[in-house]
Amino acid sequence: MAEEVDAEHEKWQKLNLGSKVKYVISNITVEPLLAFFIVSSVLGNLTTQNLNLQKSCRVNLNMSDAICTALEQRNKTNYSIDQEAKVQELVTDMTMWQSVIQHTIPCIFVIFVGSWSDRTRKRKPVLLLPIFGELVRVLGLLVCVFYFYELPMEIAGLVESVPGSLTGGWMIMFMGVFTYISDVTTVKMRTLRIGVLNLSLTIGISFGIALSGILYQKLGFYGIYSICSTLYFMGILYGFFCLKDIKNNDTPAVCEDSKFVKNSSFSTNVKEFFDLIHIKNAFRVTFKRGNDNRRLRILMMMVVLMIIMGPMTGEMSVMYLSTRIRFNWDEVDYSMFSTFTMVTGFIGTSISLWIFNHKLKMDDALIAAMACVSKVIGSFVFAFAPNTYIFYLGPVVEIIHGAGSIATRSIFTKLVTPEELGQVSAVVGVFEAFVPMIYVPMYSAFYKATMKTFPGAYFLLGGGLTIPAVFIFLWMHKGNKEREAREIENNKSEIVQKNSELTNDTIKIPKLYETSEKNNYENSGFKSD
Repeated sequence: MAEEVDAEHEKWQKLNLGSKVKYVISNITVEPLLAFFIVSSVLGNLTTQNLNLQKSCRVNLNMSDAICTALEQRNKTNYSIDQEAKVQELVTDMTMWQSVIQHTIPCIFVIFVGSWSDRTRKRKPVLLLPIFGELVRVLGLLVCVFYFYELPMEIAGLVESVPGSLTGGWMIMFMGVFTYISDVTTVKMRTLRIGVLNLSLTIGISFGIALSGILYQKLGFYGIYSICSTLYFMGILYGFFCLKDIKNNDTPAVCEDSKFVKNSSFSTNVKEFFDLIHIKNAFRVTFKRGNDNRRLRILMMMVVLMIIMGPMTGEMSVMYLSTRIRFNWDEVDYSMFSTFTMVTGFIGTSISLWIFNHKLKMDDALIAAMACVSKVIGSFVFAFAPNTYIFYLGPVVEIIHGAGSIATRSIFTKLVTPEELGQVSAVVGVFEAFVPMIYVPMYSAFYKATMKTFPGAYFLLGGGLTIPAVFIFLWMHKGNKEREAREIENNKSEIVQKNSELTNDTIKIPKLYETSEKNNYENSGFKSD
């Protein structure tokens, strides 16, 4: 197996650029499915934020049509900052309890799904379930638009939260995607493949964001939600007919140990699926002791994953609202900036992967540390930007920030075996679930308290919270270097020992003979006593 891994990696190294592109295209698996999911999710996100703002203004607060229309059109002459703040305060309050609903159930559900996926080696249902939930969510939002004045903002908030929560949403989708990729790639190719997946993710998000503002102004709620539902349906078709679960030599053994039997009843399978022993096993497998502080390293990686994702999640939850107040942006202005941010991040991630990882062979932990430093510096630019032009410099300053999550996930896959990956990913998913549950309410409350005095203050909060990750990654890098040095020393010792054994086996010491003959004559000088 190791020879096959090295052969594939060596084959990749010898390919030219054109051949590498063909290789990547020919190995496409989950990328289209993820694209359908991501584009439609992002495309509808800005529309849903506007739906909440409109319902807050027109239905819950019952403001006049003139004021609400002025807020939509960003016509400052017909509304005051206080009126904008009241509308936003209502939305941010709803965002707090929404984040709890959206992530509490997946936090528990992801463990059962990950354990079941490992035991049965089935990844495809894990990928299809979140898309089905998102399709139900979009259809429900269409109903909320149709009954606009009859259904208040809170009902739309529940429709937005519950279906995705019950089916896992982004959390289950990403767990399924990364475990599937790990099944079909070798260890040496995994960083590159995960990088390609993240780049395709970036493209999908950029594409969805770029079109979201313009399409919303042109097509409105009905047009956007119709497009989203179509994309989700196409994703379900692609996943059902084009994706195949990976079978390997371990599958029969795994299936034998599993209590899942084809002829067993539905209730038996459901009972087995939700067996609490799987939660215990998932945490036991994840935090079991191993060589080189395995448990501590996994725990530290979970912490830094939360640190990296937290500010990003929190900032995204309030950024659109803050730019409306700071720069009087509308949905098109925000979508243009978001597109620029994603494209810049795409370029930075590509450079960091190609140069730092592929060419310079830098350690994943060191790349992640550099990414966190760029995030900390960029937070000051975002927070104190006096105008739009300076605000646009923020993504340039933190251009390699996206490499942090890629490197972290790559480190995770290298700390565990393929048989443990699903359960470990499930526990990681639990930690990820706590990110929006903690950071979204935190950022919403922080923004609500500072929106009138310093609406960019939440960026400084994110920069400060990211600093500990830098030191953790540097600690990881130091440990990796020490392990590499020990391995080199051990390899040298093994080589010396083998050479010594080889020398002893091949060089024979002549025995002392009773008599030695030379030219058929006795040589008394070689006689023994």
